[in-house]
Amino acid sequence: MIADHEAVMTEGVMRMAYPGHTLASFGIEVDDPDAYYLYQTRMSVVWPIDPESGMLLGEETYTGTDGFEGIAQRKIGAGDIAPLAI
Repeated sequence: MIADHEAVMTEGVMRMAYPGHTLASFGIEVDDPDAYYLYQTRMSVVWPIDPESGMLLGEETYTGTDGFEGIAQRKIGAGDIAPLAI
């Protein structure tokens, strides 16, 4: 993480679980539409800061690779997904 008066920047690996039926609707062939598949890419996120208010102005994301490439071979189990806590 990098932070200064104009922006905050983070960088790392982005991972998301996609339902197979969602991937199928994107035209990606999966062997089990009821399973989940791992989207994975390196990502950098920059949050510009308003110099007067100190509030964040938005979010700019940059990815290193196509996280959907090869996703059909990255099936994951339900136990690999963190539970949603509200």
